[in-house]
Amino acid sequence: GEKLRKLSIWMRRQREYRSKSSLSEDRIQMLDGIGFPWKVQKRWEENYEELVEFWKKNHHSKVPSKTESYSSLYSWSKTQRRRYHKSSITPEQRDMLDDIGFDWGIPKKRKNKEKIDYDSESEDEAL
Repeated sequence: GEKLRKLSIWMRRQREYRSKSSLSEDRIQMLDGIGFPWKVQKRWEENYEELVEFWKKNHHSKVPSKTESYSSLYSWSKTQRRRYHKSSITPEQRDMLDDIGFDWGIPKKRKNKEKIDYDSESEDEAL
């Protein structure tokens, strides 16, 4: 809620101040001491662009889970499916993913655990 929003704003300001060299060394050291995350994870658009490049190269959007070079993109794709099935993805994001034929099905492991079957069940039901 509100506390999380305020914390997010404060964290963003600390990053801005540091990038403009207006954060004291003492404060930087204190924040480093508690493991402050100076780098922010990639934004949605950057991950989307990475998926578009994958799609152009492979002609599909089913990012493999067992490829180390795509592990981050696989996780992001899985999160988009979860957000879609929980109706927490924006219509614009859904449309952008639809434009590249994003597969909204959730990977569901079969009993023999050898094959993965893509279906349209929600992830919660698939677990």
